[in-house]
Amino acid sequence: MLKEGLNLRGAKEMYPWLLLIFWFGLHIPFLGADPDTLVDVHTRGAWTDEGLYSGTARNFLNTGTIDLHENSLLTRGPLQTVLQIPLFFIFGQSLLVARLMTLVGVLLAFIFFMKHPRLKMAGVGLLLVGFTQFHLFHFSHYAMAEAFSTACILLSIVFMIRAFDDEGSFSQWRRHLFVSAVMLFVAYGMKIQFVYIAPLLPAVALIQWVVSWIRSGEHHTELRKKFVYATAFTAIFAAVYVVLWYLPNKEFYHYVMSREVDSRFPATLSGIFKVMRFNFDVLLFVPYLKLLILAGGVSLLVGGVWLLVSPSCWTRAERILFLASFLWLLLELHKVSMTYMPHRYLVPAYASVALLISTLLSAAYRQKRWLAVVVMVWISLTAGWQLRHTHEAWQRRSWDLKAVNTYLRGYDWSGKTISGAWGPSAAWGTKARVFPVWGGFLNDERALDATMIIAESDQEDSGESLLRQGIDLDNITDSLRRFPVWRYEVDLRWIHLEED
Repeated sequence: MLKEGLNLRGAKEMYPWLLLIFWFGLHIPFLGADPDTLVDVHTRGAWTDEGLYSGTARNFLNTGTIDLHENSLLTRGPLQTVLQIPLFFIFGQSLLVARLMTLVGVLLAFIFFMKHPRLKMAGVGLLLVGFTQFHLFHFSHYAMAEAFSTACILLSIVFMIRAFDDEGSFSQWRRHLFVSAVMLFVAYGMKIQFVYIAPLLPAVALIQWVVSWIRSGEHHTELRKKFVYATAFTAIFAAVYVVLWYLPNKEFYHYVMSREVDSRFPATLSGIFKVMRFNFDVLLFVPYLKLLILAGGVSLLVGGVWLLVSPSCWTRAERILFLASFLWLLLELHKVSMTYMPHRYLVPAYASVALLISTLLSAAYRQKRWLAVVVMVWISLTAGWQLRHTHEAWQRRSWDLKAVNTYLRGYDWSGKTISGAWGPSAAWGTKARVFPVWGGFLNDERALDATMIIAESDQEDSGESLLRQGIDLDNITDSLRRFPVWRYEVDLRWIHLEED
């Protein structure tokens, strides 16, 4: 009996890790394929952005120089480039390496969740309910900032719980708060649009201190100290960003960000409600997301009431986790009123909803055996239902960009340049310098400083930059090769310019 009990316990301990290995394995067939054609249908999204996010790192390794004005994604997310440079140097400049950076980042977040004994069940729920969801699954292996930054937020929350829940010395909880702040700094250092998440750590610390004060009627000295340190660490890293990145690049930074946020939010209250209704009906309450949104709403209501009525049924770690995920969700809600809201912007929002659901499931799982069975059955059925979308995505995989890439790698690109928004995604594995062209914004005047221009046949990808300048590409094209890429006709033009 003892041996059987030990075997059962061992199997129970291995279960989360086997699930994580299985989830990781599901990504392998997608790592070399094009981005899914349905994951973000209202934007080019990952089709161009995976290359754009890596362009500066590749240019640095190929030419030894970095031009801040060449690619606006460097301005918005310097840490993406900082992390990619050594990875590309060691493992090579490939889409596979860039995608694995994101996937391993998400994997590490789950490893830290599942290694914590009081977060393991929440980690299982987050994996099966959240990261089998269509959008979260695919963005977890795209070479873009959104999923990596989301993983950093999850890691930050793990270290918050270590600081506030685990018994430890002053130096231990201070170290955990420091790491938590570091993870939030990395999240917005990868993409500055994540800067709204910076107050999460001090907000969690403040609420715990205030709640403890209200309940006991006395100041909780340790919680007060934790709030002070959480705030200080957050402020220090914000200052580091400002001093090391914002101030030295202030003029171009403002130029880029004014373009990024221009007209993204309605000017009137009625306009805000109109956009929110449109986004909910058209983008959010769709088959891929309905289950997550409905379960999130129920979890927020049930979990909130249960936590207020019977807080003793929850572990301290679960209470902190529910608070952190709720505050995270609140910080995400501003996006719902955006006039341009691709799904990649909502990756952290979907993750916060999934974490809210998972925290409630974790608390319910520990109550009674029959309830634990119900939780596991629901989690399994949810994962199975959502993974059918993954199977459909597997069936419609394409390799359009790989065909373009194979063509370009047949030539020597040392010392040569490719311009155009599709250039960085097309030129993986070459020695070409690559930069995008966006009309009225970036590289208009240098679009022709290239051996090849890669542009859609109607030039919509660049906002018709060259057409607006009165430049007829046919007159400067030596030869042209057209490739069908997703729903676009992408032209690869070898160009020549007559010397004056």
